[in-house]
Amino acid sequence: MELYRKIIYRVLKCKKDYEPINYDDEFIKYMNLTNEMSNNETTSDYDYTRAKNVFLDICIHKNNCEFEDKFGFYKDKIQNPFISDKQRLYIESIFCEIQKCYFRLLRFRELFKHKYYKTQINVDMGFTELNENDKNVISIVQNKKKYLFKITDLFKLLNDKMTLGNDYFITSSPIKNPYNNILFSKADLYNFYFKMKFDTLYFNEVLHQFFKVNFNIYEFQEHNMTLLKENMINDKVRNMSSNILYQKILKMIEFINNEIYSDMYKLCISSDFDKKIVIDAFTPYYRLYLLMNYSNDFFKINYYESLFFYKMKKFILHNNRFGRMKNSYHYNKSRRTAVDDKYINFYEEEQKEEFNENHVQIIKRKRIYETVFKRDAGIFRRASRIINSDSSDSEDDDGINVIVNNNNNINNDLVDTESESESNNSIDTNDSD
Repeated sequence: MELYRKIIYRVLKCKKDYEPINYDDEFIKYMNLTNEMSNNETTSDYDYTRAKNVFLDICIHKNNCEFEDKFGFYKDKIQNPFISDKQRLYIESIFCEIQKCYFRLLRFRELFKHKYYKTQINVDMGFTELNENDKNVISIVQNKKKYLFKITDLFKLLNDKMTLGNDYFITSSPIKNPYNNILFSKADLYNFYFKMKFDTLYFNEVLHQFFKVNFNIYEFQEHNMTLLKENMINDKVRNMSSNILYQKILKMIEFINNEIYSDMYKLCISSDFDKKIVIDAFTPYYRLYLLMNYSNDFFKINYYESLFFYKMKKFILHNNRFGRMKNSYHYNKSRRTAVDDKYINFYEEEQKEEFNENHVQIIKRKRIYETVFKRDAGIFRRASRIINSDSSDSEDDDGINVIVNNNNNINNDLVDTESESESNNSIDTNDSD
């Protein structure tokens, strides 16, 4: 680092810039140079001269690896037990002055780049023109060209690269400039984070966690796989086409029906029922269904599973005829109409009383006592996913107590048993997709 060598000479106010030499091949020149430095740079303060020689000694060596690890060099010198406290203070002072000068030059270089280099891209991902002075815009210099980015576009780019993968397996990849396919440097990533933290009101959890591990992709994946998996699922559901999402929801409903205790609660979605209503109603449940199945955190899996069946139970008890169609006849003309397309909102409004009290006491979800799912009747099959039991030892006590509730007094109010006074209407309950 020729620049760092020159900075040392200026900070120490040396009488000349000494040319570095190879110690192994030019020993005589090295001895002559050290004698010259001793004559030129010696001061009346012995401790300062010793501290000064510590830095001059690394400057006169060619290919000195101590420049590459300057902080390791500084730590070794400070912790040297054979120097006095005064020499240690001088070394600290000189090193700090060198660093200040070095970073001033780096700052000047960056200001020069951003002022005189031409702007290559000045629009965001939506082709909206950007202003470089906007607090939500950051400028990146690569190959002597400036690229303007909206901070939210960088968040999306970061999230896409960190959650890259197939079949819900994460394989994060380095972040590149989408306009020239050049990797962002670590300095660029630090600039992204500090721009977000100090200049904007935005906050991105992925970038924050990435920053905490010094942008080490491997460490980031190891410590934040659950976060990445959840972001991946949210993005996947958000960007999924309507037709695919509809088919996925039908698969989820098939899973729900297999878990339902009694046939009278099973959901039936007719093929001619409005698909948009089905998607709007079940998309939050499908997202929760994916989180329940693909999360990496065991405790979150339990939470998501409990919440999923709780929400689905409320949905079914509110209207278990959702998705069904009926034939209506009028003057010998028939038409298909929905039996009942009303559904409960997935996102419940928090009660005022709960809001005022939930910071001082734990307020759990209100229990629903109706037996809708098999788990409500004590048939809890998920234990097989957690504990591998040997069927050959079924007679032994494996420590798992399964409580079976034989009280099958199921609330039949939801079953449509009314005697259809309009004899011209018939409900189609067998048409499912």
